[in-house]
Amino acid sequence: MFAIGNVVILIISSKFKITDICMCVSTFQARYCEDIPIVIKQNPDFQLALSVAGQGVEPEIIFSSAVLQFGPVLPYSSGATQEVTVSNPTDNPLEIYSLEFDTQYREEEEVRNSSNLYM
Repeated sequence: MFAIGNVVILIISSKFKITDICMCVSTFQARYCEDIPIVIKQNPDFQLALSVAGQGVEPEIIFSSAVLQFGPVLPYSSGATQEVTVSNPTDNPLEIYSLEFDTQYREEEEVRNSSNLYM
């Protein structure tokens, strides 16, 4: 349904301060209403539930063409190009990128591949 990250609460002299909250990530569009139990390791008798509610929004993008078909391309020719328009009808920001042109990703992959830790 959805995932929620860790919530860290720091208690200082009978006041509390929320130091870190990770955002809820919805996997589909729906209304959510949940009770999150609050657990204090040093006081197992303490019981509290935090009621949260929200609306999940499914990302949506629209392509001007559903299928792109390229004809044959000869070696050493100028190649073939086609134009595609991608639209975002929602207010949510979306990021589209190509790993082929992402130099930071390529550098990180080189480091990962040269390290014995990730093999």
